[in-house]
Amino acid sequence: MEAITRDDMKVSVKGDLMTLGAMAQSIVISDISGRQALRLAATSTADLSGLAPGLYVYEIISDGRRTAGKFVK
Repeated sequence: MEAITRDDMKVSVKGDLMTLGAMAQSIVISDISGRQALRLAATSTADLSGLAPGLYVYEIISDGRRTAGKFVK
């Protein structure tokens, strides 16, 4: 997947790794039905290896700004 820039936050998902362009206060990843699949704090990367293949949505909070998007694993 190519990098996505939303609200000045660069988000890149390649294989089992999500990389952010800045440190996030929180990352929440949910499956398409809304069930939370992963929650992380104070990081700029997320290991996605524990997620089953499918469509996911993410919400990132960094510097008080919210960035949201989706990706396919």
